[in-house]
Amino acid sequence: MLTSDSDQQLNVLIERMRVDIQGPSAFYRLGTLMIKLGEFVKAEEIFETMRKHTSDELEKGNLFYQLGQIKTNQQNYKKALEFYQDALTIYLKYFSSDHPNIATCYNNIGLVNDHMNDWATCNNSIELIYNNMDECTKAFSFCKRALEIFD
Repeated sequence: MLTSDSDQQLNVLIERMRVDIQGPSAFYRLGTLMIKLGEFVKAEEIFETMRKHTSDELEKGNLFYQLGQIKTNQQNYKKALEFYQDALTIYLKYFSSDHPNIATCYNNIGLVNDHMNDWATCNNSIELIYNNMDECTKAFSFCKRALEIFD
């Protein structure tokens, strides 16, 4: 069944997809769409190709982050952790410590460590988030929990 240009439901769906699938280039948006569709192998191919062909460090950070998302979805947590840490290293060079990209990386690192049953590192990630937000009391609490787990 074909739809007309005045199909309101289709227009709402298209607009929602535009909002959900944003990015600096058509390839980036295509990779994001592949993730949303569960086509992780295709998404990985797109983002890896982009990573190999860019010299823009911040773009590499974003690509590492997307690759981390892919590996998380594939339950390859060790590789996801590597990609998130690579993204975080780059983001820390370009953004202030309270930037959402940095918080999201710390959060995802904590989630991946949770999946790997590495709760001491999870607590450490939470401590770093609070520390970057100047929430020293909360940061100390999570740092203390991490130390207790290590002991």
